[in-house]
Amino acid sequence: MKIDLTKDVIYRGGRIEFHDFVKKIEKKSIEWMDFLSSEGRWQLLDDLKKKFSPDGGILPFFGDTVVIPVDERYKRKVIEIQDVLYQELEDLMAERLVERFLHITVHDLDNELGKWENQDELRKKVEKNREKCEKIFMNLSMYLKENPDHSKLKMKGIGILGGFVAVSIAFVPVREEDFKILLNLYDLFEDIVAMSRDFYPHLTLGYYRARDFLKDEIGRMRNCILKLNDLAREVSLELDLWELSYQIFRNMNDYETVFKVRDFA
Repeated sequence: MKIDLTKDVIYRGGRIEFHDFVKKIEKKSIEWMDFLSSEGRWQLLDDLKKKFSPDGGILPFFGDTVVIPVDERYKRKVIEIQDVLYQELEDLMAERLVERFLHITVHDLDNELGKWENQDELRKKVEKNREKCEKIFMNLSMYLKENPDHSKLKMKGIGILGGFVAVSIAFVPVREEDFKILLNLYDLFEDIVAMSRDFYPHLTLGYYRARDFLKDEIGRMRNCILKLNDLAREVSLELDLWELSYQIFRNMNDYETVFKVRDFA
């Protein structure tokens, strides 16, 4: 496998430019605020019902993923935003996410949302994913040794990325080079599991309880997220590709790092 993280980006079968990618994420963030202002009907999705109970309790949920953990240097600001979220919407939010597992998802892989005949079938697929990821991580380690200036990428928060499942900080790459590194990194894992949904770089602050919400509760969400939008724009991250991690999760508060790129240095 030949890796080039600074080549032109091919995404969804076509070339995408830096400014178009940024606009796509900004549009997604705005669309959620528009929904919260529209008095639309809340959608209770299977994605949430399989992870949390109506009272916010955490449920078993197995799968694997590729992430970059948030460095300790940046956690204080993120925790401050998370504090505001839970202070204002604690009765709407599920069990709080554990600080040590905060991360930026680079590429989702497989989990219990798939159409598996049984748990063993999913676990066998995860094992195959692990083997394929190990080869990618080995090649990526060699690439970063040869191209050490490609090992870091800068991201900035642009607001809140909402939805019917979770509240997240939306991030965009700072420079065109950061954009190319991030998207080409994402593409390395598309051959393992091709994503059916678009890629929006984000850091999840918390999940909603798996229940319907009333009009006044959605109004409270809107008021809170307006405040969080301003705080999210103050967050900047530098991501270290040597810390890229293949992880197994057993629920949304139990992640195990199986290996990092650094392990193959």
